[in-house]
Parts: sequence; structure tokens; C-alpha cells
Amino acid sequence: MGFWEDWDARQLKAKEDRELQCTAEEKALQGFSGLDAGGKDYTGKLWGGPAKQTYVSKCTHKGNVLVFKTKHLCVYGGGSSRGAYLIPNGIVLDLAGGMVENSVITVTGFDCPMLLSRIKTRSVDIHWKDGSIISWSTDAWKGLLSDLETEAQKQKKPLDVLVACIGGHGRTGTALAIMAYWSGVIPSGQDPVRWIRENYCQEAVETQRQEQYVEDSTRPVIQ
Repeated sequence: MGFWEDWDARQLKAKEDRELQCTAEEKALQGFSGLDAGGKDYTGKLWGGPAKQTYVSKCTHKGNVLVFKTKHLCVYGGGSSRGAYLIPNGIVLDLAGGMVENSVITVTGFDCPMLLSRIKTRSVDIHWKDGSIISWSTDAWKGLLSDLETEAQKQKKPLDVLVACIGGHGRTGTALAIMAYWSGVIPSGQDPVRWIRENYCQEAVETQRQEQYVEDSTRPVIQ
């Protein structure tokens, strides 16, 4: 069965997995607005205690960052909060939802076929919870790349692919690391997480679960 033929089933499975991944902290936060009956917030700090340290990102990338090229693909990474933009005639792997919906261009009062013909961004809405992982197997990632390459061959030129979430780090970095590995871009023996941090952003792949998922998804299959 082709990768896209069972897309609905994959999305339903991803939704079910996200619901199961809700942690005890998240439930407490949802149920008590971040506060428990003992007067503490969900991090365990007393009210009026020391202020939480504010995390300051060292990331400086903006817009679409070209991460790697193959014979058929030009793959970019980015985040909607960091100025990622739609690429005419390209494909967006939207890991957070809303990039294409928030960028709809409406022409009223006159026909503008030449302009509209240049704005044909296709979006694949991939439901992936922030800070978490997705229930895709290695075969699913290989199938995705195979279909993207097939699409590129139809247009007889490299296909622009934007991989994006909101911040452009966790989900985006995880996906890019796996895609780069199975595209043959990452040198043999090199850690995909380290490679994506060196070639895209040092803050890519944010959590230990995401790091482990990259490792699991790029492990050669022993027949």
C-alpha cells in the first residue's frame, strides 16, 4: 500500500497516540490552571517564591533555511514564528497546522491567472504534538521521501520542500534529521541529531524523546 493511501488511518493513529501521551503534569495544569491545592504551581514552587528563570533562545535563523539537497529535492526548515514562508510550486510539510490556512491569497474584482498560477503551494498537514514524537515507522519516512521524489520527477526539476512547525526546532529538527539520513545526505557513522544541529540549528531536536526517536528511526534494519 502506498504511503498516502492509508493517510487517514495514520492521522487517526497519531491523534490517538497524542491523547495517550498526555503526562501527569499536563493533566494537573489543565485541571488546576497550573496550581494545586497546596498552593504550589505545577513545577512545585510555592506562590510568591523565586521567579522562574526565563529561557533565552540562542537561535538566530529566520525565514526558510536550506538544510540539504538531493538530485530531486531541495529541503528547507523553518518555523511560522520565525518567518518561514510558502514557496510557490513547492510542498509544505506542516507539522503544526495553519501555515497555509493563514497565508491564503484572495483576488477579488478582477482575474489574475498569471499571479495565481505562481502560488500553488501544496500542504501536507501532519498532526504532531509540540515537544513530542509521532508514531511513524521507518518505512513511513522512507515512503514520504519516495513520494516527494516521485512528485519532483513529474515536474522535471528539483522540488522545494519546506518542513515547518511553530518554532522550527523540536518537530522540525526531528523530521529533518530523519529525512536527511534516509536521503543519504548524512555521512555514514555520523549522528543525525548532531548533524542537524550543525547544519540547521543548534537548538534542533529539543527533547530526549525526540533524540531517541531519531535514533530509533535511523537505525539500519537488520534482515
